[in-house]
Amino acid sequence: MVRKNQILIVIILLISFFSLFITFLNLFQGKDTTFKKKVVEFQYITQKGIVKLKLKGIIHDDEFNLEGINANTVVEWIEGIKKNKNILGVLIELDSPGGEVAPTKKIYKALMELKHQKPVVVYINGIAASG
Repeated sequence: MVRKNQILIVIILLISFFSLFITFLNLFQGKDTTFKKKVVEFQYITQKGIVKLKLKGIIHDDEFNLEGINANTVVEWIEGIKKNKNILGVLIELDSPGGEVAPTKKIYKALMELKHQKPVVVYINGIAASG
């Protein structure tokens, strides 16, 4: 009976350590990759519908910074959306504490131009401060 209890305790400990390892692995690898440099070719969208842009993080224009919202990339996406006739509107999910002034204005200007061509809806998922 003692031997069975020891084996059971060892199994429970192994499972606990394994689940703890998986949790830490997910924490370190589970960074939100929402805005990592992706190739988004809006001109190749073939079905009519809306586009969702998920913008999360600090707004900047640093090409070497993969974290946050890169204004240059967002403006490129907006230009692609403008050109595509199959995109009927844009839904923007925003979660940002703000950021640099010039990049924020760059995104704002591009969105104001887009708004004249297609409906743009922004909803805040978390925080929307300053920018």
